[in-house]
Amino acid sequence: MLRNMRIGLRLGLGFGLIVMLLVALAAVAIMNMNAMKRATDEATKVAWPEAHRVGEIKADVNQNAADCRDILLSKDPAEQSSIQQRIRASERTSQQAVVQLAQMVHSVQRQQLLDRTKASLAQYRRALEVCFNAQQQGSGGDALTIFQQQVKPAEDALKADLAELDKGFVGHFSLASQHADAAYSRARDAAAGATLFALALAFVFGTWITRSITAPLSQAVGVAQRVADGDLTVQVQANSRDETGQLLGALGEMVRRLTAALGSVRSGADNLSSASTQVSSTSQSLSQS
Repeated sequence: MLRNMRIGLRLGLGFGLIVMLLVALAAVAIMNMNAMKRATDEATKVAWPEAHRVGEIKADVNQNAADCRDILLSKDPAEQSSIQQRIRASERTSQQAVVQLAQMVHSVQRQQLLDRTKASLAQYRRALEVCFNAQQQGSGGDALTIFQQQVKPAEDALKADLAELDKGFVGHFSLASQHADAAYSRARDAAAGATLFALALAFVFGTWITRSITAPLSQAVGVAQRVADGDLTVQVQANSRDETGQLLGALGEMVRRLTAALGSVRSGADNLSSASTQVSSTSQSLSQS
């Protein structure tokens, strides 16, 4: 069937195949780029901001712990008030970070860790307020006792919960980074495989089209050359009905007609030679008589 297909249609199919391969390669590339983008967005726009917020909360808690100790050591009411304001501002920042985390988290496990951290943060804030009230009332001894019995345990519990929270969110970031790397590897392998397949298919199809055109043309050139050399015994066989097959068929018909024409000329020459012999014989007979 393909052998009888016209050359123009055959070349058109080859061009169409190349276009289809390009479209397929583009589709594979786009799908894998989308997968890479989703994995990268998960790492950079979700997991990393989550881990960053947890780091901010940990830094605020550590600073609050140092400031709280400074209050207990300070004897200047103005300095104590300034430190308290700084601690409360830091608490508000931590609270905002927790709210932002709650909006970003979609994992049940990380949400449970966040809820536990929120409860520990609230307990720590209440213990600090009790300690500050005692400090403002001028009872340094009570403030120190409250710090040791309430603030310090609440601080330790909060730091432990933050460590677990940080572990969970950093783990999420690491997993998202691994997914991004895996998406890149899959995209690279898919692109390489699709490219190799396209090259192989294009090579096979291109070779077939080229041979289907050039082989009959080479046969036609050989036939024409032998006829030009005076060899009319050449056998021409057309195995297709495309343009090259029609060319071979026309060459075969030409060889047959040339052979027939030469046969007629040879037969005519033989007849003429025979007639000439008869005339010569008759002339000799007449001259003798």
